[in-house]
Amino acid sequence: MEYKHPDIGKILITKRASQKKVALRYLPFKTLECSAPKRMSDKQIISFAQENISWIKNQEKKYYDKFLQFIEKGTMAMVYHYVDFSIGSENFQIEYQDERNTFLLHIPHFHPLKNPDAFDIFISNLEEIMKSEAKMVLPPRIKMLAKKYGYRYERLFIKNVNTRWGSCSSVNNINLNAHLVRLPNHLIDYVLLHELVHTVHKNHGKDFWRELDNCMQGKAFQYDRELKAYNTSIFL
Repeated sequence: MEYKHPDIGKILITKRASQKKVALRYLPFKTLECSAPKRMSDKQIISFAQENISWIKNQEKKYYDKFLQFIEKGTMAMVYHYVDFSIGSENFQIEYQDERNTFLLHIPHFHPLKNPDAFDIFISNLEEIMKSEAKMVLPPRIKMLAKKYGYRYERLFIKNVNTRWGSCSSVNNINLNAHLVRLPNHLIDYVLLHELVHTVHKNHGKDFWRELDNCMQGKAFQYDRELKAYNTSIFL
């Protein structure tokens, strides 16, 4: 169920029989997710959200501050290209300048909470640029690594997702996150090899980590820790 709250905005309510208490999850500039026990009424859940409005407002401020820091950097680095932000244009516009390997993204001044449509367009444009870059970078890279280490996979998919860097299905189809192109090269290879090793070992047991560590010259655990410093959301 979705509920529009005058102070909080959109609230998405889900109920689970196994859940013991209400849990809140704030999705930056999007919605507040409330998961609750099945026995609770929508009115009780909304009341709980209202009681926690100071926490919600703190979350909004935290993410807005991060968004401002991201914008003020004026650029987003990828493997082959940069995205430069030009702030203050009335319209959204993307220009590609080949001689500088740079995408130029003109964006208006806006507040993502007050102008959610503008924020959605901004993020959508960045994701399209990333996906375009990822389709250039990732297929030949994983093909080379598979050949080098003797792995075989079926189909390769590249998507914009906010959950994980990659996955390998039971039939060895590999899904890769387009956000990978924002990582250092050694972490890109770590994720690609992580999924390639899953074509042989379907869990994260000792055999999996032993084989991945061999592929990474003994640095698999170090790279796994490094990866935790990065996020699959653009400005977080």
